[in-house]
Amino acid sequence: MIKQYKLFSILIVLLIPFYGLANQIACEIQKKEFTLINWNAWEMGQKNNYPFLQVREQLLSYKPDIIALQEVKRCGSGFYNLLRPNIDFDIQKMWCAENKAYPGRGEGSAGSYGIGLASKFKTLSDKIIREIHGRTVLGAKYLINDKPVWIWSAHTAFVTSPTDTTRLSDFETIAELINHHVSDSAPVILAGDFNADRDNPWGNNDPERGEMQVFFDQGFIDLWREKYPNIDNKPGHTYYDKSRIDYILVRDLPLDWHVKELKVLDNIWCDIGMDNQGKAIGCATNAQVDHSPILIRIATEK
Repeated sequence: MIKQYKLFSILIVLLIPFYGLANQIACEIQKKEFTLINWNAWEMGQKNNYPFLQVREQLLSYKPDIIALQEVKRCGSGFYNLLRPNIDFDIQKMWCAENKAYPGRGEGSAGSYGIGLASKFKTLSDKIIREIHGRTVLGAKYLINDKPVWIWSAHTAFVTSPTDTTRLSDFETIAELINHHVSDSAPVILAGDFNADRDNPWGNNDPERGEMQVFFDQGFIDLWREKYPNIDNKPGHTYYDKSRIDYILVRDLPLDWHVKELKVLDNIWCDIGMDNQGKAIGCATNAQVDHSPILIRIATEK
């Protein structure tokens, strides 16, 4: 009996390293595809009755590997309340930046223009944050299938006058920030609420078309219009079924990566069944409310 116990103990000691190695290998298994969701989450946490549980269940039902959020009111009671650290995502791979100031109202005033970014991939950098005109851009570098990829989440200004150059300035700042931190030819995914509809500007004098050119001049591609060039067939509206102001832009993605699926989740608040104040809404009259998320699934193998 004693000999059997000793033999069993020796086997356990010998197997422990292999068990650890097996776990390590399992953790390093490459994914053949990954899913990213970008969403302006409608003043998330600014209202007391924001339906965190329902929104969380809806988002996680799509099994996202990366979530980029805009209009995050609070980090602790907002972003980390929506996506549960070390349950939904490793807390070391979750970034959040509050922005408490609305433009023109002074530092410290109540705002909702924060940013959240969560990923299931290994982080290769600290978060990069920049406040621009009371809104925020947040970025970090991740390891996706052995390739370092920068993911950025941005929210830029809304302008109401052709002479207002605030949003154009935001775009130039974002482009400069990315170019400062990203080395040549490194893959970049830039997602966010840009408040500019390049397909159907509001008014003949609206500068929106020209403003988006800032990113295209830097090598970015508008994935939606790249995949769906016919505006009439695939308008891709992300805001109240009237405009496309939320984007996923990419630059220098690996040649063996390709878009497997790209869609607007245009009835998400209808599916949740309530608005951002927890009030019930009906699908018959509210098929698209506020911003709709964009989901992209990218295959990392041919």
